[in-house]
Amino acid sequence: MREVASTADTPVVAPPRPLIAVRPWRLAIPRIAVDREALLRGLALLALATQVGLTIGLALVVSHRRTSLAPMMNRGGEHLWLTGPLHYIAPVVPEHGWGISVLFSSVLAGTIVCYLAVIRLAHLIPRRTGLGAIGLLHAIMLIAPVFILSDIFNYIDFARLGLLHGINPYTHGAAAARHDPTFPLTTWHHMPTPYGPLFTVGTYALVPLGKVGAYVALKVLAVAASLGCVWLLWRCAEARRVDPLRAAMFMGLNPLLLVYGVGGAHNDFFMLLPVLAATLYVLRGRDTRAGVAAAVAPFLKVTAAAYAPFLALGAHRRRPAILAGAVVGAILLIGGVALFGTDWQGLHNQESVVLGPYSIPTEVGGLLGLSPGPTLRTLTNAALAGVLGWLFVRTWRGGDWVVAAGWAGIALAVSLFQPMPWYVMWALPFAALARSRALVVGTVALTLAMFINCTPQQSLILSHGLHLHGTGPKAGRATRALLR
Repeated sequence: MREVASTADTPVVAPPRPLIAVRPWRLAIPRIAVDREALLRGLALLALATQVGLTIGLALVVSHRRTSLAPMMNRGGEHLWLTGPLHYIAPVVPEHGWGISVLFSSVLAGTIVCYLAVIRLAHLIPRRTGLGAIGLLHAIMLIAPVFILSDIFNYIDFARLGLLHGINPYTHGAAAARHDPTFPLTTWHHMPTPYGPLFTVGTYALVPLGKVGAYVALKVLAVAASLGCVWLLWRCAEARRVDPLRAAMFMGLNPLLLVYGVGGAHNDFFMLLPVLAATLYVLRGRDTRAGVAAAVAPFLKVTAAAYAPFLALGAHRRRPAILAGAVVGAILLIGGVALFGTDWQGLHNQESVVLGPYSIPTEVGGLLGLSPGPTLRTLTNAALAGVLGWLFVRTWRGGDWVVAAGWAGIALAVSLFQPMPWYVMWALPFAALARSRALVVGTVALTLAMFINCTPQQSLILSHGLHLHGTGPKAGRATRALLR
């Protein structure tokens, strides 16, 4: 041992050096800093891009040739103009009908999954990107052929019945003028129009354009009305101080609204425009204007009447809103009666139509041993009235009127015997505005239920998978007799 000098005479002995520990060999993995927000933003943009791509692909598949997804294209001959410009760039699709339907359902399911991811991560998506996706998909649906159903041709034919042939569309169906060139494209041959007189009079203005011009004009107007609803929803979200981009994408990117609503050029957008205008007026305290807009909406489509009580309860000054709505409603009613009379049997006929084999009322009725008929319809209408009454009382006692309006839209869609997938728009804007997780979940559940009900594989899923029995052949025969 070596000695270490010290200040004293006594030497200090240094401690022995410790043995060097032998460390086992390990692979050194460098740590990579992960930006969680950047990762989620990338996932959000990927989901949005995937939804846009799948929807465009779906439009191209439908545009390729005659399939069950675009039934009007099956007419051929002089109606080849229905294919649209996408027909010339569309890819080859499988010839087998089952392959087409499986492809359609799979792609639509994929868009719903992407849509849910986009809504969940909406706060990470740039504003221009989100709005650009909404605009692009609306443009694609504008130039694509009409999807699945052909209500747009019923709108045109009702207008031609009244303006060209002098036949009241509220008492007669398309079969009253079989010689009209629009008749081969219609499906409601013996059913009068169930829509409001204001909408019917509005379609009269399209008759001079001819059937092709009226078809194009209605598609353009439907797309414009849908985008107008998104714009009004944005303004409502700003007034409610909720994220306007998330609200706009919650409605404008909903796959069922895009594919069936915009793709089918349905008139629910025209009804929803004044409803959302009334909502914006209520939020800004312009109660008289809100009453006027709320009164106009049911004369486009009677469904909008369900929102009027909640708009009135939400107004800062209820009396001016109710008075203005009553005056405008009375004027429109008198005008409708003067033009079309009092026999609006189309409203009753549409209530009796059973277009699909499955609906919540028929399945609940089946559990109770009730077949589709007057008794089940009476019970269903009573249940709907009870739900709407309960929502009204709850709102009267201080509940959020926007939330109540959203649940009213869900209740209306659920109570129908002929649920259509685009009816999800009846709840979408209010769910986007409300700070209610339950309403959002309910609207998403309605979207999924409507998707399952409208998918070509509904029988496989509902009958064989969930053991639901549907309405039975009797109701289907009655509906076919009424329509065709």
